[in-house]
Amino acid sequence: MSKFDFKGVFNKADYLHFYRSSISIENTKNQVKILLNELNIKPGAKILDAACGHGRHANMLAGMGFGVTGVDIMKEFISIAKKDARKQGLKVEYVKNDLRKVKYYNKFDHAIMLFASFGYFGDEENLLILKNIGRTLKKEGYFFLDIINRDSFLCRLKDLTVTEITQDMMIDRVSFDSKTGCSLNRRTYLRSGTRHDTEFHVRLYNYNEIERLLKLAGFEIKKSLGDWKGNPFNSESPRLMLVAKKI
Repeated sequence: MSKFDFKGVFNKADYLHFYRSSISIENTKNQVKILLNELNIKPGAKILDAACGHGRHANMLAGMGFGVTGVDIMKEFISIAKKDARKQGLKVEYVKNDLRKVKYYNKFDHAIMLFASFGYFGDEENLLILKNIGRTLKKEGYFFLDIINRDSFLCRLKDLTVTEITQDMMIDRVSFDSKTGCSLNRRTYLRSGTRHDTEFHVRLYNYNEIERLLKLAGFEIKKSLGDWKGNPFNSESPRLMLVAKKI
């Protein structure tokens, strides 16, 4: 896999503009509700939000009284998260760091990694991230991982997808390499007469592959969901959402 273009893909202005409906407050509330139910999070629990982005889940969880640490590689997103936390009077630890280099040990009761923020590297480095997350957890801590379901992704794959907001467009030209298990997205942003191009690979996993990586990282899958409505996982599910226990 080529080096992931974080700055190009997660350009703050473009990303927040085109994903506004997916990252809405209502969607975030629903997702946090499912996290609370599936992880059985107790009052006062310490939670790691791995690849926290601009802090929408971390700040909402902190507002419920949990001790939250958010880690993300994007400085711009960390700045937004901190600003929003201050505005709400929340105490959240935000850290700009690469998850391949995280060094917490036995600190958290739970860890979450959401919105397909996993798979940006090759298998070895992806496994390293899972191992690092495992080390952050206390004994028998729980991890909630939300990724794309590769099986349904391939069934729904289109050569070209256009997202329009007013006069702005995000154009995705996506292909999939069956030998590597990676998708390639050649993306174009068109905003206010300005064009911005980037491309990125994502390693997509089916259930058996991600189960193997989680086992190697010291986790055991306890439950699988297929969407944010809480439906059980199957081959047609849009998401592959796993509740895994550190063993």
